[in-house]
Amino acid sequence: ELSLPVVVPLHPRTRNKLDEIGLLHKYQKDLTLMDPVGYLDFITLLKNARAIITDSGGAQREAFYAKVPCITPMYTYEWKELFDLDANVLTGANKQSIIDAVKSIEDRKPRWNAKPYGRGDTSKRIVKTLLKLVG
Repeated sequence: ELSLPVVVPLHPRTRNKLDEIGLLHKYQKDLTLMDPVGYLDFITLLKNARAIITDSGGAQREAFYAKVPCITPMYTYEWKELFDLDANVLTGANKQSIIDAVKSIEDRKPRWNAKPYGRGDTSKRIVKTLLKLVG
């Protein structure tokens, strides 16, 4: 139904389970499956993605920092502020809701310039405060 390439870093246990229940072969032709990746490779994949589908709270926040729309196939959110900023959408574990969310990516207007986690200058402020204390 969608013509976007899909890259899936897949944990070996998940790969084995999908193979065991017959789904790995069914979907392997439509997906680019790869072994799990480290943090830097993940960030590279993320920055080059049009969207990310994840249930990982950390990946949701990284997607916001990378200005990549996020789709979360869960029924509750971890980071309400990301949903309030339209950077993330909840779909539940519903195939059609996920497809609809992917199709609507271009129509969404996330507020990427918001600073829900501060201004990004915390380390500078900490050093400044420490220098005042010692000097």
